[in-house]
Amino acid sequence: MEFDRRLGLGTDSAHLMIFDPTLVEQAREWPIAWYTEPAVWQDQSAKGHLAAWCTGSDGGFALRLTTGGLTDVEKSLAGPSWTFLLRSTGRVIADGDYLLPADQNAPRPADEAATIDLPEGLWQVTVTAIEWTASDLPQDEASKKFANYVVAFAPAEDAPTPQIAQRPPDLICLRDETAHDALPAPVTVKDNRPDISGPIPAGLSKNVVPPRGHFTSEGESNLLMSITPEARAFDAFRMPYFIGASLEIGAIGQICRFSGSGGAPGRPPRFTLTSQFTARITAIEGRLHEGTVIPLKKRWLFGSSPPPLGDYLAPLLQVRAEFVEPDMKPPQDLPLEAFKAALLESLDSGSLSEALGNVAAYHRLVLAEVESYPALATFAAQHLPMNAKTRADLSAKDFAPRVHALMEHLR
Repeated sequence: MEFDRRLGLGTDSAHLMIFDPTLVEQAREWPIAWYTEPAVWQDQSAKGHLAAWCTGSDGGFALRLTTGGLTDVEKSLAGPSWTFLLRSTGRVIADGDYLLPADQNAPRPADEAATIDLPEGLWQVTVTAIEWTASDLPQDEASKKFANYVVAFAPAEDAPTPQIAQRPPDLICLRDETAHDALPAPVTVKDNRPDISGPIPAGLSKNVVPPRGHFTSEGESNLLMSITPEARAFDAFRMPYFIGASLEIGAIGQICRFSGSGGAPGRPPRFTLTSQFTARITAIEGRLHEGTVIPLKKRWLFGSSPPPLGDYLAPLLQVRAEFVEPDMKPPQDLPLEAFKAALLESLDSGSLSEALGNVAAYHRLVLAEVESYPALATFAAQHLPMNAKTRADLSAKDFAPRVHALMEHLR
């Protein structure tokens, strides 16, 4: 079997890729761009499930798909190159991250031009970047004659096993560039605590998770009641919110950042939030309605009544809160290795596997490489099946009793 043809691909993620759709179907519920997570990429790349590379920018790119090699002229224009393993069950797809199964990529058929009939088995795919603008030909002619990437397919049997990249390598279409797969330096999360010395809005949510987790709330408390009708909706995004499973003095919850709203027509907005710091309510000053504080009354006189809740379960309150400062010393009688083993086992076949479904396999790959006790404990606290009050109370515990409690949930 031989082929040599040209294909145009676009990408909005600065990545191009080739894969057999039947071998990555398990990623249908995995996070978008899951292949950029190093541990997940290395696993899937070593299995030959995905060949992917970074182009350095979004846009359109021309590929020459071939069972041959580079021409002499292409060799003179060649930049960085990488060889990937690719397993085929009979058909593979070239893509710009539109068709790869993922949580936000809706299933749809591939264009016939992007489909490559490739006999079943293990292949090696060598991708070479071409600086066609360095050709002696006029630009219009060179752009039609040369591709940005030459993608060469060859059977993998008897060939040396290629190096597995740490991440999808950078293959920039310049001759003086080299292939890069170095991992970026770890990002240090700054302790930028919001100012909660004054009163802040407080809303109800059964989905709230410990820091720094993301969650949504729909039909519980209307966060937009924190601003006046004349204010811009963006003003609501600038303030901190206390979000908890209950709203009374002493209740534990999270100081959260409000990051978005959306949802279906005819339904209350679905608010998206990120928890940042654990806190406790110290005082309740009233109810917020269109940016105004209304006293909480047990009895309304002379025919007056509180503003209606509409489609919401609970009012947005105005409260005072204080940060909770747990002791983060690890337990002496429960080493990280034992906790991590229990966590991974739960992702394989325990309560976390049941709670997370198909995405548990993704998290297991990621967490197998994590050696941070707080990071492992935070994942467990965010994802183990438990009610919101239990989850909130755990986040306020000192670290040692917290992980012991989590261990009980893992068993």
